[in-house]
Amino acid sequence: MKIRRYLIGEERELLSLLFNTVHRVNRRDYTQAQVDAWVPADYDQQAWVDRLSKTQPWVAVQGDEILGFAEMDDMGRIGCFYIHHDRLGQGVGTALLESIEAESLRLGIHRLQVEASVTARDFFQSKGFSLVRRQTVERRGESFVNYQMKKDIG
Repeated sequence: MKIRRYLIGEERELLSLLFNTVHRVNRRDYTQAQVDAWVPADYDQQAWVDRLSKTQPWVAVQGDEILGFAEMDDMGRIGCFYIHHDRLGQGVGTALLESIEAESLRLGIHRLQVEASVTARDFFQSKGFSLVRRQTVERRGESFVNYQMKKDIG
């Protein structure tokens, strides 16, 4: 497995990975209406392309297969953090998080923050993140529970 930055032309595959992960994995912890609002089938393609060009996520790949991707902004906030539904528990998330932590330290960022889904909370806790608070957020008319979490590094 290799971790590298996103390449132009991968937008469709990353959106497909996001959609399938949310609809197959996160669906265990959220209702169908919630996952449909989270990542709708008619997701705005141009908005997605614009987001990726701005965030330049890290992408985990093995050969030609994309295994997962993750974003972090210049304040240490982790955005999208998604692993292919068939690759969970295989070290992909750990590898992506290690890349984010290394980049954080290189940039002088010593605290990471994430709004973890119910599904992802245990993963982030197992990697040293602590709970700041439980919160309810809204997206496309649906309310979701997630968790603000943080981790001090370096």
